[in-house]
Amino acid sequence: MKSPVLTWRATMWMAALVAVAAAAGALALGLGVASGERLQVARIEPTPVPMPMARMAARDPLTDLLRSATVLAPHSYGSLTVFPVTVSAVMSFGSVLTMDEALAKGVLDIAEAGSGAVNQVVAVNRSDRYVFMMASEMIGGAKQDRTLGEDVLLAPHAKARIPVFCVEAHRWTAAPPAAKFRAMEENATLSVRRTARLKQSQSDVWGQVSREQERLAAPSATGALRSVFESAEVQRRLEPYVSRLEKVSAAAPNVIGVVVARGGDIVCTDLFYHPDLFRRLWPKLLRSYAADAVGQPEGKRRVGVRDAERFLGNLYHARREQVSTPGAGGALRLRGGGATGSALIFRRSVVHLEVFPGIELLPQPLRSEPRMDLQFRRQRLEQDGR
Repeated sequence: MKSPVLTWRATMWMAALVAVAAAAGALALGLGVASGERLQVARIEPTPVPMPMARMAARDPLTDLLRSATVLAPHSYGSLTVFPVTVSAVMSFGSVLTMDEALAKGVLDIAEAGSGAVNQVVAVNRSDRYVFMMASEMIGGAKQDRTLGEDVLLAPHAKARIPVFCVEAHRWTAAPPAAKFRAMEENATLSVRRTARLKQSQSDVWGQVSREQERLAAPSATGALRSVFESAEVQRRLEPYVSRLEKVSAAAPNVIGVVVARGGDIVCTDLFYHPDLFRRLWPKLLRSYAADAVGQPEGKRRVGVRDAERFLGNLYHARREQVSTPGAGGALRLRGGGATGSALIFRRSVVHLEVFPGIELLPQPLRSEPRMDLQFRRQRLEQDGR
């Protein structure tokens, strides 16, 4: 017959082992010791998280997007390098029309907001579908050419005032108040887009348009940015970029965007909620990137996949400020972790993530950190020690 003392001790040892196992399991879930998840955060790789853990680790849509993203091998021409980004699963709220598509179908009206209203236009969606209007898309006609100042998702049969920047400084046509805009099928060049998004200054935008025209030898009597894309010489120089890189959107299944580098520096990231939306916007995005790269030196160093992965990974540590938008959904302003940008959010999907390199590096994140492995922590320490 077993001693009561021994039986009690055995019971206590068993309870202790169960407690330790439970604590270890909780620690694993809290700190992310699963190797697949560590790699996913550190390398932005597609290793899937087991469903129970995925449910317990649910976060905001931007973090979910980053956790499912993979950076692929680069495609390059001249000084321009683009890294396709794929996702392991597509989060979709349904199809949308692009601004150009809606204008071509006659279901979107964009007009002047009123006399002297340089930095606003009025958009009316007359269709039964959402219309995505991307920051930096150009619209022409009316009193002056404009470029959209921020991303807008216009709901069916909705009307909104859209912030814009003028990209034609020396024209103010005496058009009627309700003068309509037309699609230009171009984006502002990347340098003009970056100036508009980061400085939010009309005078700075005009200054950058002037510098682009001078750099590309594409003058305009009215100071119109469209002269860059209408120039036969600029078209000739853009053609090899387009022919070499136009198939990037089909480089792999579920390509939702790109990380873009010029020479040895990352210059921006554009990611979308669905591969089909990226595919439709890719031609005009590519031309805007290429116009920025034309004539620029290639440099001695090329950006690699690890650089692109690290740039995306650093977005985990950016400050996030929720702001309203003129259309449906909301937006996150991002700053810190070496990046500045924004994300348009609708129904738990990141409709568009737009990021530029920032000058602010946060030694400590201002929000809870994702689960990271030691390699990722070492990289953070190296960055903070610079």
